[in-house]
Amino acid sequence: MKRLHKSKLLMVAMVGLATLALPGQAHADFKLRYSTDGVNWSTAVSDGDPSDTNNLGGIISVNTGLFTITATVNGGTSSPLSVVDLQVNNTGLFTTNTSNINFFVQASIDNLLTSPPPQQLTNRFTDTSIPGIVLATTEVWVSSTNSTFVTTGGTILKDTGAISPTGAFVNYGVFTGTVPYSVTSQISLVVGPNTSLNLDSNTRITTVPVPAGMLLLLSSAPTLGMVAWFRRRNWATK
Repeated sequence: MKRLHKSKLLMVAMVGLATLALPGQAHADFKLRYSTDGVNWSTAVSDGDPSDTNNLGGIISVNTGLFTITATVNGGTSSPLSVVDLQVNNTGLFTTNTSNINFFVQASIDNLLTSPPPQQLTNRFTDTSIPGIVLATTEVWVSSTNSTFVTTGGTILKDTGAISPTGAFVNYGVFTGTVPYSVTSQISLVVGPNTSLNLDSNTRITTVPVPAGMLLLLSSAPTLGMVAWFRRRNWATK
């Protein structure tokens, strides 16, 4: 098993946006930031920024001086579906920290198009790290301001709260969003010594379909109203 040399304690965070081939999709701005306390965040990095050490388009790399982590976000947006998949790993490597380290990664995307409201948010969070993370949670925020990294205030349309690994998609309820809006996904870690990281927070936003029974009722409402009118009219003429 390959281990990092102490003189190369670098953290490389990567964020890539792979736009899904969905109809009606818009250009989305995606950014990455990280923190060791969840309060004081690094400067947000966009693809192609001077601090982005990766020359490939669609991938953001940043050296932080902690340990090697790869965070990747894939996503896309259209009227029926928006996807944000945030992954954190250091596949093939083991952290060299000798004590627990707190680490937070946020990926944020704006210009989401999924509509009409209400919209539904589901998330699947998995952790297959070796030997295992001391603590791992994810949290997702949707904001009406259409700005990246909005996680507090009155513009929050949906906040999942802290989510422990589930291994399956879980429905976290509906919200009412007017396009365009934004989403921020966060993975929070307490990393123990000698850990191989592999975490995935997959968020999906979809429109909420009207139940078939409701559609039938709505489609028949004008007819039912006309029948009632004729009945009242016939009764009055008798």
